[in-house]
Amino acid sequence: MKGPRTQGAVVAQDVGKLIPKAAWLLGALGVPISRRWETLISYETRTFVTRAQPSQPVTVVRHETRADTDFGTLTRNDQPLEFVSGFETLVLGVRYSPDAPERGSTSLMGDPGRGIPPMYLGVGFTQFSKPYQVSVGSDALDELLFDGRFRGAGLAYGLSFPRRLGRPYLDVDSQLGLGEVRLLDDLRLNELLPQDWLIGYLQGNVTLGYALPVLKTRPTPIITGELTAGGSTFFYFETEDGGGERPPALPLNWDFLWAAHIAFSLPL
Repeated sequence: MKGPRTQGAVVAQDVGKLIPKAAWLLGALGVPISRRWETLISYETRTFVTRAQPSQPVTVVRHETRADTDFGTLTRNDQPLEFVSGFETLVLGVRYSPDAPERGSTSLMGDPGRGIPPMYLGVGFTQFSKPYQVSVGSDALDELLFDGRFRGAGLAYGLSFPRRLGRPYLDVDSQLGLGEVRLLDDLRLNELLPQDWLIGYLQGNVTLGYALPVLKTRPTPIITGELTAGGSTFFYFETEDGGGERPPALPLNWDFLWAAHIAFSLPL
């Protein structure tokens, strides 16, 4: 199957050709409004190879397949499969830093403050492409494997505890909103739902890190290690309350991603 279609993911996919199996690009831009407030633009794209061994013959339904195709006539295969999966997120918002350093501060890893971490609020956009079998609860179309495209837009919130030498730090990012799942170019899963059903999504990432000063010298060599874990889920939910009972939210997918990083820096 083909990889993600947006330019950012294509760039990551090209990098992935040089670094087999995975590539990860991350960028953020902030423009100060005042000492404590700044605008925030954050973009992240990942691409990697997904390999699967079917437990039974399956039909791989390409994204350009017409929705009126008789899927029963497509060839089934039980050979190992390989796909390119891509994940992208974009956040536009404002960040508030209660303990922002005064002008002229030269601290590299943050100054001691009142313990209130910087946080942001804004709008978030997410999309990813991956092999997908349609499922509702425990029921699945286990003979059809789609090149699923998941998209969503909603509120974004995050906070970052200051990074200081010799202390662990924590970053949290999250999104919650409405989404769509496109199975084919001309077929959205949203269109197959009852009129009073919608698709929502929840996404989050947590990064735990530690900055270790190697020597007590000037400049100070620093080794930083980070462990990032997160994921996303898209789910059905009913907008109308039936019979006084709250309808359940049924998950469409659960995707979990993790990464570990080690970096060496020498401030000058």
